Amino acid sequence: MRTGDSRSSLAVGLLLVPALLASAVALSGCGTSERVRELTVTERALVRQAEEELVRRCMAAEGFRYWPVSVPDPEALREFEYVVDDVSWASRHGYGPDAPATGPNETYRARLSPASKRRYDSALDGNGRRSLRDTLPTGQTVESPAEGCSATAERKLYGDRAVWFHARVVADNLAPLYREKVLSDPRYRSAERSWSACMRERGLRYSSPGQAREKALGGEQNAAEIRTAVAEARCARRTGLGETAMELDRTFGASARERYSEEIATRNRLRLQAHAKARTINVAQR
Repeated sequence: MRTGDSRSSLAVGLLLVPALLASAVALSGCGTSERVRELTVTERALVRQAEEELVRRCMAAEGFRYWPVSVPDPEALREFEYVVDDVSWASRHGYGPDAPATGPNETYRARLSPASKRRYDSALDGNGRRSLRDTLPTGQTVESPAEGCSATAERKLYGDRAVWFHARVVADNLAPLYREKVLSDPRYRSAERSWSACMRERGLRYSSPGQAREKALGGEQNAAEIRTAVAEARCARRTGLGETAMELDRTFGASARERYSEEIATRNRLRLQAHAKARTINVAQR
């Protein structure tokens, strides 16, 4: 996927991995914790739009202009952790939308005086003196600004940001705990070799889906990327690589999802809460 965002607070230094696959199977491994459904990609896009609108309103109150970052077609935001295996999706989106080019917010900030830039940054993400810090399941420490309009927008949607931040960064980052087990499993390796042979038949010499994706994402989306992504998906279906990866992900990820079932349930519950609020915000916006 080539997605990005011009708002720095959305990155907050997190080393996040695609989590849609993990989310899709999370409920089967939530143990004794409450089972709460995950939002659909369309619902998550609505929440994102509402968050951007809240940031805009907050920045206006601080005396600055802010253009809500546009949210791509939700369908295009689908993520494939191991291999693209949806031929129809690949034919429309390749490996996903390009990262947005420099937008109006960057242009606006660049034109501000040095003093105004500092005030703008402080209004958006705080002055850096206070931040939320937490630890990923892998042991890495991550942080997010605790002040500013970005934090205020999240607080209005999700409530207690410390609770939301912990649940999100933990539940969204379970894959690194078991992903290598999936990739090194003999069943996956065998299916991957068959996939590679299938790709060679189509004139594409790649040993893994990751290699194909890395090569294809060297520039803007074009016909070559679409061709590679479609071939990847066709070969994934033909060889069963996608199904094998999903099965192994369920197997090797079960213990991680069990261990962090409370965080998964809390994340999903707070997202549902945010979605309910987002519907009101967007209706008021219209």
